[in-house]
Amino acid sequence: MQKITADIVYPITSSAISNGLILTDDAGKIKDILSPNHPEYASAIEGAQTHKGIICPGFVNTHCHIELSHLRGMVNEHLGLNGFITQLQKIRNSSDEEILQAISDAENEMIQNGIVAVGDICNGINSLQQKQKGNLYYHSFIELFGFDETKADEIFERGKTVFNSFSESSLSASITAHAPYSTSKKLMQLIARHCYINKKAMSIHNQESEEENKLFFSKTGKMVEMLTNFGFDLSNWKAIGKNSLPSYMSDAQTKQNILLVHNTFTSQQDIEWAATHIDNAAKNLFWCFCPNANLYIENHLPDCMNFVNAQQQITLGTDSLASNHQLSIWEEIKTIATHFPSIALETLLQWATQNGANYLGIENKFGSLEKGKTPGLNLIENIGEKNASVKKIM
Repeated sequence: MQKITADIVYPITSSAISNGLILTDDAGKIKDILSPNHPEYASAIEGAQTHKGIICPGFVNTHCHIELSHLRGMVNEHLGLNGFITQLQKIRNSSDEEILQAISDAENEMIQNGIVAVGDICNGINSLQQKQKGNLYYHSFIELFGFDETKADEIFERGKTVFNSFSESSLSASITAHAPYSTSKKLMQLIARHCYINKKAMSIHNQESEEENKLFFSKTGKMVEMLTNFGFDLSNWKAIGKNSLPSYMSDAQTKQNILLVHNTFTSQQDIEWAATHIDNAAKNLFWCFCPNANLYIENHLPDCMNFVNAQQQITLGTDSLASNHQLSIWEEIKTIATHFPSIALETLLQWATQNGANYLGIENKFGSLEKGKTPGLNLIENIGEKNASVKKIM
């Protein structure tokens, strides 16, 4: 039996407990949480590990690209999305040894930073070997690209091959779309149908750049040039006078959980549209913020308050080490808190834990401190100070 106490224990699903006591078995499964007024508290707290700070559940990183970890520090900041993608494609290849070692190192970094579960984007099987070790929970999103309608079936079949590699290793996985500007209507529909049939979540990069909205609204802007340079034939593609979200979402409907990632240039009107046009949006629609990556690439943040005011389900992600200086959900929390100080810490911790677990469908184990769960324990120290930090204690 493990006994751990701190100044504050925050279960997420219930109110914070001053001097709360957490009882777990040796594997980290929570047996009980006691408040000081519990009749057994005085005897149970004898011999407990005592910490200064706040204990919360382990963090859930809903958007990562661990297979890009070998590109740390190699892509310049503030290039904008078009410049970032263009430079990334030129430097992406490395030796297998470098890629695998960087993946292992990135996983260790996430573990040290208190992350217990990851929604990870995959373009192949480079991360499969590491994920088979079971050090973290992963849901792998097999990401597909393809703007040519005639090649949609071929691209989808290749994606199924990668998906099967993860599934056959008993690893949770989905086939998903990269972004609306890189996925044809037919391919998007094939992906959505696969998610629906297999009851799998979908993840889509959404409105990461204002150029994406320009493309869908009027077929203008830098993204037209970028896609043309990548060999995408836009001659028969027509803009329909709307931002990207309402332009593509009808093809992405799955009735399963959908995560819209980045949302850097998502407007209040887009949020309102999604709330009324996406199937069961109140339950199945989630929005992921990756603020440090947004600053790295676009030097711009989403208007988080629009989402808060609309009472949307928000999660947090780190994106990749090609677009971030670290893989730390705590650092993402700190960035949001700096730019949006009216958002309470309790709210940010809910985004970092329970909401991510709900999206990934792992709330029976992760996301909150409750009996029977094995959520991991993080200690937040020096809260309210510049040197506030998080460390994993279980």
